[in-house]
Amino acid sequence: MKRGGPVVVATTDGRAYYAFVTLLRDMKIQRRDALPWEVGAGAGLLLTTRRERPEWYAGEALLYEDVRDDQTKARYSLISGLYPGAEDEVVVGIDPGGVTGVACLYRGALLAAVSSREQSMVVTLALKVLSLPIARKVVRVGNGDSRGVRLAHAILSRTGDGVEVEMVDESGTSRAKAAGRVSRDIASAMSIARRKGVKLFRGRGRPPG
Repeated sequence: MKRGGPVVVATTDGRAYYAFVTLLRDMKIQRRDALPWEVGAGAGLLLTTRRERPEWYAGEALLYEDVRDDQTKARYSLISGLYPGAEDEVVVGIDPGGVTGVACLYRGALLAAVSSREQSMVVTLALKVLSLPIARKVVRVGNGDSRGVRLAHAILSRTGDGVEVEMVDESGTSRAKAAGRVSRDIASAMSIARRKGVKLFRGRGRPPG
């Protein structure tokens, strides 16, 4: 997946700088720092505050005020700016079980993830991601536990039309290894999200036509 230009953090605001640097470190994205008045007309993806955005800057910008209270929105904006040529698609992978793992991949990059015994937490995350203005939305459910289909129905009953649901053969995904902050359940969900499955239904539970 081809990336766009470099990521430039340009702010003198301490809170904004800390938030940007923490987010980029968590996503393993390299950056360079600059003062707002040193930024060129098209430096790449600019991370700054509303009052510090240079008037002459013509490139993509992520403003602290727009994302400071929403990590999912911040990641969405970053991925959009970094991979402008990639297919505008989000895939929600679900590894059902006693502890359910969910991994949401946007344009191939990890947008959001959670592992929980609480169905409400899983559904809330999926609904938040599926509400974003993304062209294609797919939910892929592992076939290892019947709770997966019930979860998919619970998600789709509260979304609009256009969301596709696929059942995925999850053989081997349980061997996915945890890494850093990614638990084993989330790693399995990521593997499921990356596999093509059999279409079950679309929109509000309708079979694919």
